[in-house]
Amino acid sequence: MSKDVALALDIHPLMLSHWRKEYEEGKFSKAPRY
Repeated sequence: MSKDVALALDIHPLMLSHWRKEYEEGKFSKAPRY
């Protein structure tokens, strides 16, 4: 799933997982959850 989203947004999967981790830690208040 994450890789599909990363490919769709042209984002590296590792960066996507990094952003998701930060989102889960509360660094993003309105970021979409993948």
